[in-house]
Order: sequence, then structure tokens, then C-alpha cells
Amino acid sequence: MNAPLHHSGRMFLVQALAMLVSCGVAQGAEPEQAVRPGTTSTGRVVEGDAAGARPPGPGERVDGPGMGTTAAVATITLSPEIIARFAVTTHRLEAMVLRDPIVAPGTVAFRPETTVHVGTVVLGRVATIHAQLGDAVNAGDPLVTIDSPDLGMAQNEWLQKRAAIAVVAADADIAEQTHLRAQLLAKDDNIAAGEAQRRAGDARKAQAALLAARVAAQTAENTLRIHGLDQAAIDALAQTGSVTTRLVIRAALAGTVIASGVTVGEVVRPETEALMTIADTRHLVVIAQVPSADIPTITIGSPARVTTPGRDGNPLAATVAYIAPQVDADTRTVQVRLLIEAGPGISSGSFVDVEISPSPPTGVQEPAIIAIPRTALFSAGGAAVVFVAEAGRPGTFSMRKVAIAPARGTLIPIISGVEAGDALVDHGGFVIKAEFGKAGAKDED
Repeated sequence: MNAPLHHSGRMFLVQALAMLVSCGVAQGAEPEQAVRPGTTSTGRVVEGDAAGARPPGPGERVDGPGMGTTAAVATITLSPEIIARFAVTTHRLEAMVLRDPIVAPGTVAFRPETTVHVGTVVLGRVATIHAQLGDAVNAGDPLVTIDSPDLGMAQNEWLQKRAAIAVVAADADIAEQTHLRAQLLAKDDNIAAGEAQRRAGDARKAQAALLAARVAAQTAENTLRIHGLDQAAIDALAQTGSVTTRLVIRAALAGTVIASGVTVGEVVRPETEALMTIADTRHLVVIAQVPSADIPTITIGSPARVTTPGRDGNPLAATVAYIAPQVDADTRTVQVRLLIEAGPGISSGSFVDVEISPSPPTGVQEPAIIAIPRTALFSAGGAAVVFVAEAGRPGTFSMRKVAIAPARGTLIPIISGVEAGDALVDHGGFVIKAEFGKAGAKDED
């Protein structure tokens, strides 16, 4: 009889433990495996409403090793080093009018206004290369030094023309003084009228010669400028008279050397297309091909979001800067340019997906809601959760269960759980989730 009683006792304990677990108070649950943003513990992609989350109460916190509804761990704190290493970032939530976006493919390029093709204005041979491919340069930094005999000859000619001005000016001064004396003598009939007229003609000729000399010198100076000398270099040449055949080509703007095809000793000419190319790699442009039927709902300044297919990470904010006035006859699309800042996985030549927010219909008042990027949403304990930075506690984060609506493009509308002003973790949340799991496991021990 003892054996049946022992068996009944075990069954009772099993049933009691099951009841405790179902009530959310069991303390021996296995911690959920940390997952990447937007995936399950098995690596399956989970997108917003597809995560199988059940609606919670507004602002309900979800903590603890099993990521269930118990509050075994209220918050976790990350060191500044961990935050920097895993690029944990947040942004303040703001209510927005969410509309179905206009989706179009796009290509990233450098902005034309911040891209410079460096050439030469003189015929010569490359003597020194100061900047290599990939180097960052500032405006005015030396790029290439060219040895040009033509430049030396132009300087010699300018020095000669400049010296000729002094000789002609002296002759003109003498001719003018002679003319003035002849006028005085002619008044007293001490000189023939014809002689006085001849001296007046000599003075005018001398002034004309002086003007011609000055024009010749100015022409020679203009040649120096055409050959790349600036005013400081011309002033130094005037003071020293020292001629150089070396021309230093400098950067016109700050940026990065993205192309360089020049070698030391190479002969270069003004018609050479480019010695180097410099671009500002921080500020880019996206060229999107938008269906012509959607163009009426887009305006200059319309906000947009840019994502790279197949890459994790937050969408990058962009702004419509240009809408082409013509429709492509083959594709029936219109080119739209958007300004964007460089980000992970975004570089010139990348293919991207563009989501442009259309303008609201005329006369329609639309409600503003909270929406978050897909990468900020996690699945934990069968619920959709996000992480929020605690106000006034640097590096401290809490977990919030949220109720979500169907995705709108790359954004997930939030029904409840967070509100405007909360500092949402939009990148690096997988580290925070892992820390919650570890902290909960320690509490169980």
C-alpha cells in the first residue's frame, strides 16, 4: 500500500508545480535564449505583428529569466564600454502621422556638389604625390606636385614684362617734362611751333608705350594665374625674383581621396580627365526611381527612410531634395533624389530600398500615433517587447511589453506600452535582452 501512496504524492507535487508555473510564480524556469533583433531563438525572422504577441496592459514591464510577466529583474545597467562596443543607441519617441509609404528602389551616390575631380592646368611631369587613395584631406592640403618647364618660362616672361614697365615709365616721364618745357618756350616764341607740337607728340607716344607695357605685364600675370599660381605665390615671385618649375595642386574641399590614377614620373596634361577624385563620404544622395503615378503625393522636403536589403540595422532618415520634371519613357518612373547621411552598410554604389512618406490628402485631418522601427522590436515569453532607457539613470534600461498593429513599411505602430518622450533603444537591443536573461538566472541561483 505504501507504493500507491508514494505514487499519488508525486502526482500531487507535479500538479502543484504545474499550477505554480501557469500562475507565473515558478522560480526554476529556464532563461530564454538571447536573440537577434527581429528573430526568434532559432533564428527565424519575426516581424512585428507576426511575432505572436498578446496585447498587454499599457506600460507593463516584462522582466526576469523567462521573459514572462514576473518582475524578477526590474532593470539592467550597461557600462559605457559595452554601450559603445555594441553601438546601443536610443531616440525619443514622437507621435507621427503614419501613412502607407511609397516604396521604390534606389542607388546611393556621392553628392555632386561635394565631389571634385582634381586635374592639372599645366603640362608637366608628376614629381610628388602627397595624398594616397583613402586619405582624408582638408581644403588647401597638397595633393600632387608637378614639375613644369612651361610654368618656369611663364614666370620668366612676367618678370621681364614687369621690369620693362620701369624703363618705359622713365621714358614717358622724360617725354612729359620735355613737352611741358616746350609749352613754356612756345608762349614766349622761344621755340618754333612745329617743335613744340613734335615734343607733345613724343609725350603722347611715351604714354601709349607705358600703357602697352602695363598691359603686357598684366597679360603675363594672367598667364601665371592660368598656370595655377595664386596671389601669394605671385607676390613672393615679385619680391624674390626666384623662379620655380614646381606647381603644387591643392584640395579644393575637405573629403576623402576615392580615386587616384596618377604615378610619380607620369606626364600629365590639362586635358587629362582627373589625377584624383575627392568626395565628402559623410553626406550622400540616394537616386530613387519612383512610379510616375505616385509623384503627385511627393514634395520637396518629404521625409523618407532608407534601408539596405539583406542587412540588419535601423533605417536611415532621408529628405527629398529633387524631383525630376520628366518621366522615363521606358520605365514610366521619375527620378527622385534624397539627401542622406552615411551609415552602416550605406556607401556609394549601394542598392537600397526607399520609403517616402506621401503628403496628406487635402482637407483630411489624420491622427498621430507612436511607431517604432522593426529593429527595436523583440519577442520574449510569447510577447512583443521593447527596451527603454530609464530617465536620469545613464546606462539603465527596462523592458516594456507592447501591443502592436500591422506593420506599415519598416515601422510598427504601437497601440500601448510606450508613449511619446520615452527613450527607445533602436539599436543594440539584443545585448540588453541577453543581460536581462543573465541577471534573471543569477537571481534564481
